Amino acid sequence: MLKVKNIKNFDLENTITCGQIFRFAKEDNNSFTIIISDRVINLKYDGDILYIESNNENNLENVVSEYLDLNRDYISIINNIKSMDSKLGKCLDDSIGLKIIKQNLLECIISYVISQNNSVRNIQNS
Repeated sequence: MLKVKNIKNFDLENTITCGQIFRFAKEDNNSFTIIISDRVINLKYDGDILYIESNNENNLENVVSEYLDLNRDYISIINNIKSMDSKLGKCLDDSIGLKIIKQNLLECIISYVISQNNSVRNIQNS
């Protein structure tokens, strides 16, 4: 198991379940199993530590960090937006911790096409 420490301003559950991706399962221990390319990855976030397990450990930390966009400073972006638009800034305060997933383009397109007039549960089943 890989431990990535000092992950700040991150909400794993909201990032995984907000509708950006659909190939995930929430486990009984509140971790999430997701598919990234050729890997099955289990993620659990506790405090400021992200616990990562996978069937493919090769370059795992970089793969997950890139996929979850963990290296981007979202707080600076939010503060910049707030300085330009206070109403939008208030909305962004409610989404602190949410990351924009860097999904495979083909998977993203297929998910988008399937998502038309469907619920998250139906998309996952598709």
